[in-house]
Parts: sequence; C-alpha cells; structure tokens
Amino acid sequence: MWTCPAAPPQIPFVAMDVVINVAVCPHGLTDLWVLPTPALVAVYVVSVAAAATMPEGAVLAVFLAVSAHHLGAVVAVVALAGLFSADAAKAILLAHMLADHLPAHYGATDMTWERAALLLAVGAALEVAAFRPLLWPRLTTGLVAGHVMAGELL
Repeated sequence: MWTCPAAPPQIPFVAMDVVINVAVCPHGLTDLWVLPTPALVAVYVVSVAAAATMPEGAVLAVFLAVSAHHLGAVVAVVALAGLFSADAAKAILLAHMLADHLPAHYGATDMTWERAALLLAVGAALEVAAFRPLLWPRLTTGLVAGHVMAGELL
C-alpha cells in the first residue's frame, strides 16, 4: 500500500518570535539616549494614544505606511510575501532588520555595555511575557509610529 511521504521539516518560525522580542522590539529604546526625555515621552504617548483610538480597519494601513516611511522599499517586498505567507513575510522582515536596520541602532557610537544590557533585559522580559507584536496591532503600531516620529525629531 502506498503512503504519503512525511512532510519536510519546517523552519521553526516560532523561534523568530523570540529573536523579534529579544533583538527587534527593544531597538526603539535607543531613542532614550538621543532625545530629551520629555520630548520622547510626548511622542510615544501621542503615538500610542492615536493608535489605540483609530478604527480597527485603519490599523494595518497606518502600520504599513509608518513602516514604509521607516524601512523603505523592504516593506513592499514584505507585503508581497505576506500575500503568500505570513511566515515568509516575517522571515524577510526579520532578515532585513538583523542585516541592515538594527546594526545602525546597536552599532551607534553611543552604545555602551550598560545600554546593551538594558535592551537585552527588556527583550528578555518581552519574551517571558510572551509578547507577540502581531497579536497586539494597536500597541505595536503606536510604538513603531513613536519610534519613527522620534527619528524625525533628530
């Protein structure tokens, strides 16, 4: 009797969430040592409050627009991949963040061991809390918008 061959092993996409929590999510905190605290707090509070009050149907569009402004053409590639597979889109975005975007933040001249430890601790706390950015679209959109607005203030 013929049987269907076993499925090929899958890339552990759940492990990508760990990398996203530990390395990607905390990178916005690098704004802390670039902007004055009152300006930074105001920018993030306004962004998160705006995202919290926006209609549900607008959240994804705003997230994509803000991300496109921040990351450029990579967002178009990620969006196209997302038409076929959310996991593929996440993998492409993560690869870009690790190869191009994060080194600009983590490799800055004002990065110290103490600051790196703070970012790692925040990332570890996000992972322990099982934070998943895509499951919290309003908060994630607000934080990304805050990070982009902070960059515009520099």
